[in-house]
Amino acid sequence: MSERDAFLALNLLPFTPAELRRCLARCGSAASALEEAASAPPPPASDPPAPPRSQVPLDRGAARRLGAEGLLRLARLEVRRAASESVRIETLADPGYPAALREIPDPPPVLYIGGTLGADDEARLAIVGSRRASDYGLEAAELLAADLARAGAVIVSGLARGIDARAHRGALDAGGRTLAVLGSGLGRVYPGEHRLLARRIAEKGGAVLSEYPFEMPPLSHCFPRRNRVISGLCAGTVVVEAAKASGALGTARLALEQGREVFAVPGPVTLPTSIGTNGLLRAGAAHIACVAQDVLDELPAVTRVRLGLPEGTDQESRQLRRAAIGRPLGAPVPVSVARAFARGAEPGGGDLETAGLLRHLRSGEPLSIDELVARCGWPVPRALAALAILETQGLVVTLPGDRVARARTRLV
Repeated sequence: MSERDAFLALNLLPFTPAELRRCLARCGSAASALEEAASAPPPPASDPPAPPRSQVPLDRGAARRLGAEGLLRLARLEVRRAASESVRIETLADPGYPAALREIPDPPPVLYIGGTLGADDEARLAIVGSRRASDYGLEAAELLAADLARAGAVIVSGLARGIDARAHRGALDAGGRTLAVLGSGLGRVYPGEHRLLARRIAEKGGAVLSEYPFEMPPLSHCFPRRNRVISGLCAGTVVVEAAKASGALGTARLALEQGREVFAVPGPVTLPTSIGTNGLLRAGAAHIACVAQDVLDELPAVTRVRLGLPEGTDQESRQLRRAAIGRPLGAPVPVSVARAFARGAEPGGGDLETAGLLRHLRSGEPLSIDELVARCGWPVPRALAALAILETQGLVVTLPGDRVARARTRLV
């Protein structure tokens, strides 16, 4: 069997991304991994009964009953279904598989592409956020998507209600391209009311993508997994609104682990959906994104070149802002810290604990910049950049005489 056929058959089985990575490393090839999966011992009696054969993913018992040849036959049915619906399938064994996804720790073995994915040298940016977004968040997502699309970026999101859908529509209305990554199969577009939006995305030069077989239903575990594809395809991810421990924060965590740039739109402190975005900014894990230029200024040099932007724009300001982030361009954030962001928790220790700056400030007790720097022990550029972020969030006020104080705020 070919490696392509083996990847297509493996994709019908209930491997997690990490399990598949370990299996491929142990077996040495997709074909050997498929043979192993098809000859695995039957599941323990305590396991739940096997689903009907037409349901995907198949369980271990079904894989053993079908054997490698039976799984390959099912995979060929997927190929025929794709061809009948003008869907392209790329596997890790194919040269057309997206180069950006090959770089991430657990790339999907198969990618179903309905529409035009585009070349590897295009500039892609993700915009994600809450399904229950505020009017403020929806407008911010649409404006950012439109302006970034006009600058030449391809906007990537997850076709979900709220921020995702508004980002897709903003890019389309601006005449740009957009990609939608589903948490279900292409034959089960979810949510159902976005089927017309998915069709419009493909018709306007973009694509609807999925790593799942055609009839994969929108199961709860599928959406966190697909988020690594959203961030992995892109040079940067913009989080517009995100509640504590939300899927959008999970996407930000994955982007950080993948060494991608992360941006956050500051939100009103009275909104629950501002907790995640303001937390990313407070912790120094994300660049602030109020307008599209904020995003364009912080993109990697190769992405800026693809967009036709000068590589050296405002280098001094960029260096000051990067001091607040505490990591060089393209360097992944430690996994333990990134996971803290996904939980909505404050990271403990390290250069990323920008939130510690607030602990040295009290409402109504101004400090000079020199006094604040002495108390926190940070380099001056990093303290200034962090103060700028906190002032934008409304958490710090600047007073005459180069003094700062914690703002008086009240949550309602």
